[in-house]
Amino acid sequence: MINWISKKIIGSKNQRDIKRMQPIVQKINEIEEKLQSEPEEALRERTAKWKEQLAAMEDPEEQQRFLEEILPEAFAVVKNGARRLCGREVMVCDQPVTWNMSTSTCSSSAASCCTAAKSPRWLPVKVRRSSRPFPSTSTPSPARALTS
Repeated sequence: MINWISKKIIGSKNQRDIKRMQPIVQKINEIEEKLQSEPEEALRERTAKWKEQLAAMEDPEEQQRFLEEILPEAFAVVKNGARRLCGREVMVCDQPVTWNMSTSTCSSSAASCCTAAKSPRWLPVKVRRSSRPFPSTSTPSPARALTS
């Protein structure tokens, strides 16, 4: 009974998280709209610049601050990349896959990823490549598809 009343008054944890992240998602959507008029090369240059800046930083706290600073713009670039790839065929593990990810998925996943970006484990790490191919229903990373 008390839990039910408290959820009605202050909301569930999920509702509070969504309310907290909503301004970030709105900012991502605003930036993404502006990016629609930019050429693909500008997105590649922006990503390369971020990689260089991040590689130059040695202090993990400084890296974390930088990542938090670019978070809305980085998600907007990913969302815009996903939008540009719609309908294109990309190669995933030597298999042709038609990119069909909806951009609304980017908006909703951006909100959930904002939480991950706040944790220190989001710092760049080397990714282990699996020898197993992707399932045929998986979608490739928009960032990887833009850089290839």
